[in-house]
Amino acid sequence: MKKLFVLLLVALFPLVWLLAVTVEAENAEELEVKMEALGEKLEAMGEEIEMKVEKLGDDQVITINTLTATSGDRAYLGVYYEDLTLKKVRALNYPYNYGVLITGTGAGSAAHQHGLAADDILMSIDGKKCTDKDKFVKIVASYMPDQTVPIKIFSNEVEKEISFTFGRKPEKKTIITKKGGDSTKKKKTSYPHVEFMYTPYWYMMDDIDDLNHVMNNMEFNNLDEDGMLYNGFAARANVGKGFYIGGMGAGYHINRKVGHTVTTTGQTDPTQPHDYMKGSKDFNVTRRMKFSSGWGGVTLDKKFMLGKWVQPALGVVLGAGSQTIKFTQTNGEYDWTDLNTQFDSDSNNAMEMKRSFFIVQPRVELYVGILSWLGIRAEGAYMIGYSSKPGWTETSGNFIIDNSPETTMNGYAFTVGPWVQF
Repeated sequence: MKKLFVLLLVALFPLVWLLAVTVEAENAEELEVKMEALGEKLEAMGEEIEMKVEKLGDDQVITINTLTATSGDRAYLGVYYEDLTLKKVRALNYPYNYGVLITGTGAGSAAHQHGLAADDILMSIDGKKCTDKDKFVKIVASYMPDQTVPIKIFSNEVEKEISFTFGRKPEKKTIITKKGGDSTKKKKTSYPHVEFMYTPYWYMMDDIDDLNHVMNNMEFNNLDEDGMLYNGFAARANVGKGFYIGGMGAGYHINRKVGHTVTTTGQTDPTQPHDYMKGSKDFNVTRRMKFSSGWGGVTLDKKFMLGKWVQPALGVVLGAGSQTIKFTQTNGEYDWTDLNTQFDSDSNNAMEMKRSFFIVQPRVELYVGILSWLGIRAEGAYMIGYSSKPGWTETSGNFIIDNSPETTMNGYAFTVGPWVQF
């Protein structure tokens, strides 16, 4: 806490210093010069604060903004500086009692490009002595960027005169963040919390011959081998770091009917006053077929945020699927007192058979945003189905149908549809 308090005082110091300078300034020119000094001082403060933050350790998070309030129309050296001290004069073997000590240079600044470095001493600019910091600031303020003047310095115990071209002071904002933070990194787009999707799947089964075979035998048209449109919905929630858990389901069904003639061999019923169903009979019946197919399960997904508007993802569906075929046949002539006989006649009957699967469906997804909460979702997936029972089952009695094929549910599924996220 003591270190944090010290840093707070350091950060507030430039504001207090500016207030004092404003009151102290006697005219506009002097205020302008001191504003220039404030800019230099703020840059030095930024370096000092950064060093202090480094010493706090990784368990502290501190963000400090330092704004350099300067004009791009003034000459700029790009040096950190301070007044000479007697101790420094002796240490550098400097033979004079005036000058400004350079303590560092800004990266890419004019001073850095001209080879100035820490512990160099600025002696004069364009023949004008730099007696102290205030004099140095006033001299520099009298020039413009890109002007070239002679500058005398004392470096490594040698006096040098170089031709120096002033630079232009940049306006910048420095953000210092500790605990592994990188101030140059962009803030990541946050993951949506909840998503809802309409999923119209185009599903292409690898092998549809088994289904078409039994439908043809019952005089119905084939299913489309190029695919069928399944309608579905999905929802999921963010559980952290771009991982989502949710659920989905999709289904398809069709109803078809055809006319058919059933020929039966009648038998005489001695209990009836007349010969009931004596001899052969033809019944004109209506056959109906209902085919249903679908799947659903738990979804596990990992989203990658390339930006707010483009969001690819990888995922998998774990669940169950089924295929059901139901045939009914009726001539529409029902008699309450004679239902059993009518059912036996094959003119009024029904059967339903089903095959169930456990499914695994790996998938690749891409989300493209339209609005902040609405976008388009595209998905490509492959379904793998496994059935624990051989063949098809007749559902009314849960009987295995002899000689029924091992129909699979494997196939490709594609979808493009709207999605909503919050």
